[in-house]
Amino acid sequence: MNAVAARSPRCGIDSVEVARVERMLADTPAADLSALFSADELRDAGDGPGRAGSLAARLAAKEACLKLFPRETALNTIAAPDFSVVRDVWGAPEVVCSPTAEAVRNRHRIARITLSMTHDRTNASAVALAEPAVTEVTLSGRLFYHLLPLRRRVIMANLRRVYGDHLPDAEITRAIDEARPTRDRLGIGGDVEPPRHFGAGAVRHLAVSGSVAHGSHPPG
Repeated sequence: MNAVAARSPRCGIDSVEVARVERMLADTPAADLSALFSADELRDAGDGPGRAGSLAARLAAKEACLKLFPRETALNTIAAPDFSVVRDVWGAPEVVCSPTAEAVRNRHRIARITLSMTHDRTNASAVALAEPAVTEVTLSGRLFYHLLPLRRRVIMANLRRVYGDHLPDAEITRAIDEARPTRDRLGIGGDVEPPRHFGAGAVRHLAVSGSVAHGSHPPG
């Protein structure tokens, strides 16, 4: 079994003035803050003098995550509330994606987003690092794809329609290698699951049907 890394990691960086968040806290009813911050974020920020700085760091983290996906951000597919920050058992920040942001992350084959945040009395900054997914390709999957040239062309053409804006051909090929949904039809035993972060439903559907409507989104 071969493990093949995708593209190089990408990162987003953002800074927020603490004074900006202080004004927001003064002008926004407490109930309305939940439109931007999650309940966990508001609780973790506390009620003391460091509240504005803590929320400023979380706002910078949200904006940094958006910069990982500039196209979807420009199209308003995702927005700052689609990303929230929680702490793990060691106190390190972690990103939680909304279902919409999770779908965007999967489409770009991002395994996870890691965060680094900091703030002082005047400014808060955050760096979001998108770690590429790793595709596990089995021998049977490679044989299925490479020994059937006609089916290969059909699958590749359809997947380019769905993922061509996000993934190079080499990465699409690796994902097809891993997904072997017609194994029973070919008499090949064993279970081979499609790549977890590629959009398993899309690979399985296109490999079996050989068709997809132009411009459509991959099945979940």
